Amino acid sequence: MQHPTQMTDDEFRVWLDGKRRGIGGYDIAVLMGAGGEPYDVYAKFVDLRDEVRPTPAMRRGLAMETAAIEVMSEASGIAVTPSTDDDRWLRDGKLVGTVDGWAEPDGKLVPLEWGTGICEAKVPDSYTWPRYVEQGVTDTNYLQLQWYLGLSGKRWGCFAVLSYEDWRTLGGSTPPIVEFDPVLYETMRETAEAFLHDHVYPRVPPPQVGGVDPLDIDRAPVGKEQAQLEAHEHIAAVTRYFEALARKKAAEADVKVYREEVEQIFTDLDAVTLALDDRKLHWSPSTRRSLDTNAVKRFLKSNGVDVDEFMRETSTRSMRAVGI
Repeated sequence: MQHPTQMTDDEFRVWLDGKRRGIGGYDIAVLMGAGGEPYDVYAKFVDLRDEVRPTPAMRRGLAMETAAIEVMSEASGIAVTPSTDDDRWLRDGKLVGTVDGWAEPDGKLVPLEWGTGICEAKVPDSYTWPRYVEQGVTDTNYLQLQWYLGLSGKRWGCFAVLSYEDWRTLGGSTPPIVEFDPVLYETMRETAEAFLHDHVYPRVPPPQVGGVDPLDIDRAPVGKEQAQLEAHEHIAAVTRYFEALARKKAAEADVKVYREEVEQIFTDLDAVTLALDDRKLHWSPSTRRSLDTNAVKRFLKSNGVDVDEFMRETSTRSMRAVGI
């Protein structure tokens, strides 16, 4: 079979119609300027890109997708049914999407009249998780969910962003919730259709290097857990904590210096107990050994070696109070 780039226009259209490829959630985020290269989106359509092998991040996400949904659902009370092969795919021509789960409104966080929504699961690595806590879901995540909402006709969606290290999802009992933005979706749809007609169908590749200028998405942070301290009593409490922490660090430094002085006294007096009034300090030899010195001595002596000529055993000693 001819390569798609060598087909006639009619042959290419027939070939392309037989493929399930389309502009998905990640692709539209790239085309909207949220990162990545538009050329890679084009290359996927015309077989110019090597087969994408699952990365560790992709494998982790697939393996823990259901767990993320379960943890979020349990914490928030929002019931979510993981999608199946029968209801996972969304398709409108060459505009496609995949749904991780279908969420039901709880009447508290989400009004009942909004009906069934979409749950999008994410399992970031331990390096990326703090960014979610500080900044909320990324523009890429947000655009993906808006894309799926538009294709499905749903009014709302939520995120199940799992931290697998402490086994919790972003927001806890109040997970990130997104309401459908029809104006944004229409812009995304126009962008996708233009890309298909300007690049994919005529097989005119975009530049291989250089992405799209980032879109200034007018949206409030979604799922951000960082709060600004404003109340006087909150600021005062945090200030006291850091002041005490500084005193603790200074005291620890002093303790180390003074301890070394006292230990030197033990060494100078060659003592294991120091008496001061009715208080006593005892410095006991450590019982930890890195090798069996007695076995070494026996071996050397059995071979006629005078151990005392070169082998000196000095015990390390730790200090503790034994009486008051």
